[in-house]
Amino acid sequence: MNHTDLSKQWDAKQWWIFFDDECMVCSFWVYIILKFEQEPRFYFGGLYAKETKEIFKIHGYKPSIDGVIFFHDNTFYSGARAIFEITHRLRYPFKLIYFLRLIPISISDFVYRMIAMIRWRPGKTYCRSSFLFKKNRVRW
Repeated sequence: MNHTDLSKQWDAKQWWIFFDDECMVCSFWVYIILKFEQEPRFYFGGLYAKETKEIFKIHGYKPSIDGVIFFHDNTFYSGARAIFEITHRLRYPFKLIYFLRLIPISISDFVYRMIAMIRWRPGKTYCRSSFLFKKNRVRW
């Protein structure tokens, strides 16, 4: 895919969530986001998709974590910051999670990393987020 094709699908003003679309835990939370967003503004991309890697390259972004990344208005947020930015844009009760940003980010990121490690315990099965395609909210 070249830059022209990508620019037809990509708008940096939209709210983008890049996530591990093969992780059942991640897919569950994306389902929750779709259910509790205030209006249909979130768009989703697989974290390991070639289009996502191209977007990261265009913006000079090198992800330091293997988890959720939120992008809006030419700014990338990862880890706990991404969670806070996303939940800030959801309806109650998830909007309340945004207030946890008052906790020092080193502690929030530590908790985020612990949860991220648990999601990949051996023996778990993972599924792709087919429900997103039904909602026409996944670009790749």
